[in-house]
Amino acid sequence: MYLSHYHLSKIPFSISPDSNFLWLGEKHSEALATLKYGIFEDKGFLVLTGNIGTGKTALINRLIREIGVPVLIANIPDPGLNITDFFNFLANELGLNGRFNTKGDFLILFKNFLLQAYSSDKKVLLIIDEAQRLNHDLLEQIRLLSNIELESRKLINIFYVGQSEFNKILMMDLNKATRQRIAVRYHLKPLTEKETAKYIQYRLKIANATREIFQPKAIREVFYLSRGNPRLINILCDRCLLTGYSKGLQSINDSIVKECGQELQITVNGKNHRIDKQVFSQKKENQDPRKTFKYRFRKIKAASIALIILAWCIAGFSYYKSKNGNSILSEHIFNPVEQNGSNLKEGEEFFTRSNFANETANTDQNNYVWTAKKEQVEHPKELIYFNHNSNELNSRSLRVLDKLSKFIRQHPDSRVIIEGYTDSKGNYWYNKRLSETRADIVKGYLVERGISPRKIKAVGMGSENPIASNETFVDRKKNRRVEIKISFN
Repeated sequence: MYLSHYHLSKIPFSISPDSNFLWLGEKHSEALATLKYGIFEDKGFLVLTGNIGTGKTALINRLIREIGVPVLIANIPDPGLNITDFFNFLANELGLNGRFNTKGDFLILFKNFLLQAYSSDKKVLLIIDEAQRLNHDLLEQIRLLSNIELESRKLINIFYVGQSEFNKILMMDLNKATRQRIAVRYHLKPLTEKETAKYIQYRLKIANATREIFQPKAIREVFYLSRGNPRLINILCDRCLLTGYSKGLQSINDSIVKECGQELQITVNGKNHRIDKQVFSQKKENQDPRKTFKYRFRKIKAASIALIILAWCIAGFSYYKSKNGNSILSEHIFNPVEQNGSNLKEGEEFFTRSNFANETANTDQNNYVWTAKKEQVEHPKELIYFNHNSNELNSRSLRVLDKLSKFIRQHPDSRVIIEGYTDSKGNYWYNKRLSETRADIVKGYLVERGISPRKIKAVGMGSENPIASNETFVDRKKNRRVEIKISFN
């Protein structure tokens, strides 16, 4: 209706997940690269989550279009099925003839299908959309499909796409087996204000707009109302174009956006946006002065106590250093474990003095390692430990990985090598695959924290290069590790 009025060739803000309109900002580009990596490397289980309207389906459509290798795809749009219906729907998506009344009949044909696809050098991708609707029984049956594999390669990649609630489902104890198999995952976050502006401008450009239709204040208002949610941005901008057309306007200002927000009954943080934003800016002025004074007094008191504690810590550090020289650095930072590893704890920093040059303490931070300048770091190494037959990262390991990811983001020219190891118990190929999975889990966590997968190399070393004997439980536990090494270009 309004296309000719704005000189557009197509509707720019349709809510249909058209991959041609997908704006690949930093978040979506990273997600696309991560998912491509998972498919190319046959990682098995992949997860893409995000709130409603963050562009998951459009991203999947773009992934399918750009995957670049022969692939057979089965797309399950709604997994709210019983097990038999699921198998029949999957068979229909893959072009398997017939209807199956038993699970055994389906598995026989399905295994032959996967082996034939492998012999034809084709990948098989099963996409489960709306994954948060999966129940435990069906989730378990889908997991068992991945057991059809070769010794050196997985025959099917299973891709879960769902809202954030799916992560809570995976964290349930009864879904532990599925959770441990997930090697690649990514969570889509809403757009920032700057990204929202680029998103709007990009979609108008794809629709062949020859000028700026949305004024800067209008874009800021769109972000305020949508909170960076792409679907809400589309709905709101489409209504704005229609309203502007009905009023004969050639550009959209913030008043039009506010009016359309009221018509669509869009709320912000649970409150209707009709409450003018000035009300929030004036809230502080309308507070009870006594409450304001008490609040400020508490803040001043807390800050004073913190400064006193900090002063005591600095004084204590200086006194200790004057008595012991630089030994505090070697004993408490660069060598937190004994040489024989007897005091090594899971997820504990494992840096040796040989990893660093020009050591100087940084009294402004609690952890010297992660605030060190790049010139001071040659090849730092971190170790993450796993329990027997487990792929779970404990809380200590997560804290270490969070610090590590922050350090890597601060140094764009850094590169990461992740090597997974196991003890020598069990089958060689099982250990090889287990170590690879653990390395991928660590890589996936770093990618979730904003590290590009192109900067990370993850390999499974199996039971090679033990750092302790495999004769005792304690020594085997030391060998079940993932080593993370950082280098610079």
